Amino acid sequence: MEYLCDIWAQVEARTAHFHKSPAQQAKYRGARVAAIEDQLSAGGRADEVGQPVVRLPSSFVGSARYYQQLYMDAMALPKKFGKPDLFLTFTCNPNWPEIRAALPPRSHWKHHTDIVERVFMLKLRCLIRDIVDEQIFGPVLAYVFRIEWQARGLPHAHMLIILEDKILSERQVDAVISAEMPDAATDADLQDLVATHMLHPRCDLNTECSCRRDDQGVMCPCVRHFPKQMSRETIIVQDGYPMYRRRGRFQATLRNGIVVGDDWVVPHNVYLLKRYRCHVNLEVCSSFRCFKYVYKYTFKPPDHTSVCVDEIDAHLSGRLLTVSEAVHRLLGMSLHDEWPSVVRLDIHLPRQQRMVFDPTADEDTLLDQITSTTSTLMGWFSLNVDDAHARTLLYCDIPAHYTWQKSCWHRRLYKKVRFICCSYCTSLMAFCGRYSRWDESMVFPTITVNCLRYVDC
Repeated sequence: MEYLCDIWAQVEARTAHFHKSPAQQAKYRGARVAAIEDQLSAGGRADEVGQPVVRLPSSFVGSARYYQQLYMDAMALPKKFGKPDLFLTFTCNPNWPEIRAALPPRSHWKHHTDIVERVFMLKLRCLIRDIVDEQIFGPVLAYVFRIEWQARGLPHAHMLIILEDKILSERQVDAVISAEMPDAATDADLQDLVATHMLHPRCDLNTECSCRRDDQGVMCPCVRHFPKQMSRETIIVQDGYPMYRRRGRFQATLRNGIVVGDDWVVPHNVYLLKRYRCHVNLEVCSSFRCFKYVYKYTFKPPDHTSVCVDEIDAHLSGRLLTVSEAVHRLLGMSLHDEWPSVVRLDIHLPRQQRMVFDPTADEDTLLDQITSTTSTLMGWFSLNVDDAHARTLLYCDIPAHYTWQKSCWHRRLYKKVRFICCSYCTSLMAFCGRYSRWDESMVFPTITVNCLRYVDC
């Protein structure tokens, strides 16, 4: 486990120190095109204009600027489709039969985090397919998710879903979300799943729970507001989460003899709970304020603490790295995704597009680079001169009909594409791994056969 963390720490440190090397910092500087032209026309030196390239740029996965751009990408979705309707948290269950079947004899899942990460990603893919393709909540306009890791190493995903048919009434909320203890006489398996995965700890009996401590470690009421208030029907709360229906009809007795009722049940979807048999928290986002909070939470930077001023030293010395995250990153699995894709468009004043240049280059080379430096906005102006169809489209609609390649807009060959535009762009890491193939039947809990095939690449 420590070996895997050390491997990824070295990989990440090597990439970070490349940006910090004096040769790299001295070679590139960033400035506006107009500033460079004015400096050269006045006979000044190129290394006296602009600033060095940022030490930890947005291209470095995990940096603060990286997450800031992901947040801006996510903000483009509600601009097009409206506020999100559902907030889903999907947590890995180490007791999934697919994980147990793939483990060597007398081994523990903590020693095979690669199996845990692969199965979790396959389950997450199947969950997204159920939501988007099977439309279990109705037609989906957009979604976004971000993967994080718990302190004990298990991965979980936070997902926001924007539906075509908005959830507006109490009846629609009850059809999607349940916050009640089921009846053991009619569905004992469901009650066992709720008692195992969807109960908040009885923090009123055990005050040592983390939810009873504030940031200073002082005892306080439950930060999750448990136990919840009982209600005979769902109540829509403005600028907040709904007060879900908790009628208190049934109770369950845990193995330690503690009796729990609806006031300790975490909101969930019955279908997803029975299908994936893990912690699947589902909430209704009923206001734009909830949307802002959820997006900031979804794209928050990794846990870290440091007192360094240098960005690279602060990132490397204060990073909290778990073995599960290290394996996830070594396998090249995606940390986030949004659908539809977001295309970042430049917006600037004339001759104010940003340019990265070598300050040691001669004047002719810099002038040639200034002439050839363009942006998506300048490319759009050039496109309108020659293309009559482009003149019928707004700037934000161009990516749906054209692609930006080699500093020029090109007409799309495929018409059925969906793009959202903002001032940034997204790069997705391709999924790769050592399992050469997989069977879709492995993600269904009712099938316990081992469908993973381990093949060295």
